[in-house]
Amino acid sequence: MTGLHVSTAGQIARNEFNKLNPDLGIEFENYSIILPLGVTGSGGLAQMRGNHQFYAGGADRSLELIMHEFGHTLGFHHSGLPNEGDYDDNSCLMGCCAGAQQMCFNAAKSWYTGWYTEGHVDLSHLSTPGQWGKVNLVGIDDYLKGVFGESNSFVVQFTL
Repeated sequence: MTGLHVSTAGQIARNEFNKLNPDLGIEFENYSIILPLGVTGSGGLAQMRGNHQFYAGGADRSLELIMHEFGHTLGFHHSGLPNEGDYDDNSCLMGCCAGAQQMCFNAAKSWYTGWYTEGHVDLSHLSTPGQWGKVNLVGIDDYLKGVFGESNSFVVQFTL
């Protein structure tokens, strides 16, 4: 596979796996194919809402890249900034990668997937100018620890 692009080499490996798997009987929902050194192209590829990812040789050692490509299988697009580029949102693994090992998916991606739904607040009923609302803005770490009180979260007041 030396010299082949990651997409071509990945398709070859996937097709071979699909030929062998009826005899192997491996059940899966999602899988990764880590290709050998010498495969060219970007570090990884994944289809939007697909069930597999391809990684060029050595790319599997990058947690950022693995999570980024897996994000595509969850349906995540790149997190860019308007008129700047696909990878310019440094608050999300879908917008950057290098050195982002402590990073997660941003709030918009969490909302999209329905994660933390018991903490979601729909404010669409506040559509009349002059209406106001008061909500607690809780970070993910506090959310996971069950810390929701006003004494240890930000209270956001707004007026439409």
